[in-house]
Order: sequence, then structure tokens, then C-alpha cells
Amino acid sequence: VLRERGADKSGRPLYELVEYLERACTDDVSSEVILEGGCVYRLVPLCFCQMPETSPRCAVVAVHSVHPVELKKAPSTWDEVACATIEGAKRLGNSWNDRTHPGVTYWLLREAGGCTLAVENRSERAAAVQADATESVGCASSRGDLGVVALVPARSRAVVLALAFSPSASFTRAAIAPQPVPLELAPPLS
Repeated sequence: VLRERGADKSGRPLYELVEYLERACTDDVSSEVILEGGCVYRLVPLCFCQMPETSPRCAVVAVHSVHPVELKKAPSTWDEVACATIEGAKRLGNSWNDRTHPGVTYWLLREAGGCTLAVENRSERAAAVQADATESVGCASSRGDLGVVALVPARSRAVVLALAFSPSASFTRAAIAPQPVPLELAPPLS
């Protein structure tokens, strides 16, 4: 659950994380969240197992309030999906700083539904990270592959890799081994 908190220089909305519901391998997720009135919120469903699918995700939301509430169906943007994923990893994941590149912080979030590696680069120069998930079994990858080298520009953040357990897999295991690599190994941003 994200709360809108203004806009960046280009006019895109900025969000803060209000609540993160852990991903699981179930058909439904249920939680109670008490929200402040007068704010705009976005419920962003994170469904990495269906990343290759182009059809929209379906969700049912029940709202109980003593005050009038306006609900609108809105398409999710990749910025919102990335924001929800990164903020969830920052809140619930394990973090560590890159000793070879001051200003770069990693978060690894392990959940019942998979795991996520996010990185934030607060420095003035680009960084590169390699994520190796080849030891994972029965997982779908947000990148389509279990190994990736990602470029993280200065003053930016990124979801390097997200793994989700495949519902049809008889056995699953998710493991991401990240490590910083030289910039020359990272592909250019597209």
C-alpha cells in the first residue's frame, strides 16, 4: 500500500510505503490496514510469477469505513511496481553496504512467495551488480533469466532481480547471490 507524497521534478508521483503484505504462494492475501483520511493511496499487487503474462492482474478489495471513501481502478505503472518492491525490501529485508562503492546499499527480502534483491545508489557515480540465482529451483525470474548484471546509475535505485515460486513446481528453492562487479560488465541502460 503506497501513499502519494507529491511529485518529482518531471511530474511523476512520489510514494511512501504505508504497509507491505508479504508475497505468498496462496490464492488470496488478507490484511487489515488502517489508513489516514484525506490521502491518496495505491494498492500495488506484486505478482512476479506472472511477469511474462500481459493480461492484467485481478484483485478484490474490501473497504470498511465510517466516512465516505472513493475507490478508483487504475492501471499500475512500472514505477509503482518498482517503488512498492524496493520499499518492501527496504522495510523487511536484510541490508548491507557495498564496501567497494560507498553510497551503494543492497536489500535482500526473503518471503514465502520468493525473494527480491533491490539496490540504491546514493553516490555520484554509477555502480554495477551481478545477481546469481542459478541455484534456485522452481522459480520464475523478473528478468527472464536466473543470472543478471545490472547497471545502477548515480542517485537511483533498482529492483535487480525478483524470484517467485512457480505454483506448478513440485519443489522450490530461491537464492540470490549478489556481488559488485566492474562497470564494464554491465549492459548499457535501454
